[in-house]
Amino acid sequence: MKLLKSPVTVILLCIFVNSIAAPPDPNITDVVLNELLFNPGDISPVTNLGQDCDGDGVYEEDGSSNGNNADDEFIEFYNNGATDVDLSGYCISNNQVQNGDPSVGTNNSWLIPPGVTVPAGGFYHICGEDDGRGFGFSIADSSGNQVSQFSNNSGTNTWASLYEPTTPGDCTSGVQTVIFSEDYGDGESNGEPFLRCFTDGVSPLGFYDDGSGNFYVPTPGSANCTIATPVYVNSVKYQDNIVSWQTGLEFKHLGFNLYDSNGNKLNQKLIVAHQPNNYSFGLKEINPDAVILASVDTDGTEHRLDYVLKNTQYGIEEKNVNIDWSQSKHEKILESSARIYQTQIKVLVSDSGIQRVLVSDLLSQNFNVVGKSIKNLQLTRNNETISLYLDSNSKSISKNDAIYFLGDKASSIYSDEAIYTLRIVQNNTNRIQEAKAAPNYSSDSPKFYVANQTIEENNHYEFSSSSSDPWMMKKLLVYTEPKTTSWQFELSALAEEYVSPTNPVTVSANIVGVTDFPGTNDDHNIGLQINDSETVFQTFDGQQEVDIFNYASNVTNNSLSVQLFQPGDSGYDYDLVNLNKFNVTYPRRFIANEGQIDFEGVASEHYQIEGFNSDDLLVFSKTANK
Repeated sequence: MKLLKSPVTVILLCIFVNSIAAPPDPNITDVVLNELLFNPGDISPVTNLGQDCDGDGVYEEDGSSNGNNADDEFIEFYNNGATDVDLSGYCISNNQVQNGDPSVGTNNSWLIPPGVTVPAGGFYHICGEDDGRGFGFSIADSSGNQVSQFSNNSGTNTWASLYEPTTPGDCTSGVQTVIFSEDYGDGESNGEPFLRCFTDGVSPLGFYDDGSGNFYVPTPGSANCTIATPVYVNSVKYQDNIVSWQTGLEFKHLGFNLYDSNGNKLNQKLIVAHQPNNYSFGLKEINPDAVILASVDTDGTEHRLDYVLKNTQYGIEEKNVNIDWSQSKHEKILESSARIYQTQIKVLVSDSGIQRVLVSDLLSQNFNVVGKSIKNLQLTRNNETISLYLDSNSKSISKNDAIYFLGDKASSIYSDEAIYTLRIVQNNTNRIQEAKAAPNYSSDSPKFYVANQTIEENNHYEFSSSSSDPWMMKKLLVYTEPKTTSWQFELSALAEEYVSPTNPVTVSANIVGVTDFPGTNDDHNIGLQINDSETVFQTFDGQQEVDIFNYASNVTNNSLSVQLFQPGDSGYDYDLVNLNKFNVTYPRRFIANEGQIDFEGVASEHYQIEGFNSDDLLVFSKTANK
């Protein structure tokens, strides 16, 4: 009997091994670790962010110390290659493994059964399924159908590995070849929820809450982890028939909707987003027991954010404190420069053009240049030297003199002021040269020049703006009914008699798209009209930045009427764009404004300019290179 039993045992073992495709698959290195979710956390059922990986219709949550019933845990592979890859016979482990390891623990390794294939350019995920042994994994296809089961540990180990075993079919026999062995986290408590997303299998991106307001959604069987919602809510309250909430971050966000617990919408129109701020909505005669707050992305996707019962508040409302960043920052710079750096000082520029610095102002800040020459001063911005001019009756600087330079303002989230540094140096030859020739006077001088005026109001900061300038002038939202928004501008010293089709008044509106729906239609349609001119329309898609141009040849009384028309005919529920700024050009008389005029012209030309309040004038001419 013993002699017969041994061959039978060998035959049965051979049948078992041959039923599993023996590694290696020639394209196995195309398979990478794409996503991990261990111990799905205590997520509100309203949001349904705990994904139903095993397809049983139940969103499992598990934040306990022993990890019971974590059915929706999963590990996911991605195939970077152009050929399907068969994983049959390979092993996965939640321990770190290396080539040549003599053994792998029984409780930390599992054999992948036959028929498990990662399609070319596709995904394959393994779901956690409690099989009565404490912690289970189920091999499932993309439809959630189970293939086989095997057990994992508590989900708190920090490695995920795929390897070819030394002995085919035996994961504990050792490691022949490591396909990948990735560290997916460190320091998580036993049973703590943990989601890790990978890019090309190597770069961790984040977990549930990455600390910056992003809350990631597990996505088993599809493209990598996605941000659950571009809105972070600090608090929400439902009291006295008023729902109020405060946001801390809004990114690519269109607005909010409110629902009762049965899913009935409570607001007729979208509650439009106006950046991180406080919101409130009165329910009037509607009096539900609970309210669900939902956000709407710029692509039309809706996310359920919070569930609040009547007379209840969740979260803590943050108090807003207005801080003048530019004031505090610049005062500190000037003070420290005067106290510590006796040989340099900061100069702040808030408007582009010719800048004048009084020597008396420098003295008041303990920066003394009296008695020095202009060659002993150097002005820089971002390590670039700026040319200077000294308005003085002598070669040395006196306290009544002024220093001139051509400066540009800045544009940042904190300030429009650019910071220049003025230093005392041994020798600087970079200065504005003085023309020696007398002006060429002529009775035939130009009657106007083309003025360029930018009309811009930094009313709100757009975090998701595709524009290089994230400060926006106005949100323009239209539903399915037409809407017109109007402005009235005054054109200083307009040369009315010279306005004509060859010298028109032109307006360009800089528009940045916000909504970005997945359909084939263009997301935006907007028209620009000047006075009674024909409306010029511009259609465009997504979050592009576009300029709409129009012109008028019948402008009088220095007055300009500008309208932006939104027909609401995009085919979508909303059309939201941001107005960044207007640019206006027009024929302008040569009249100084507050003792100064800046225009483009021919350097050798003769110009007659009115409006100066003094006969003592400084005229600067700037060409392309000097």
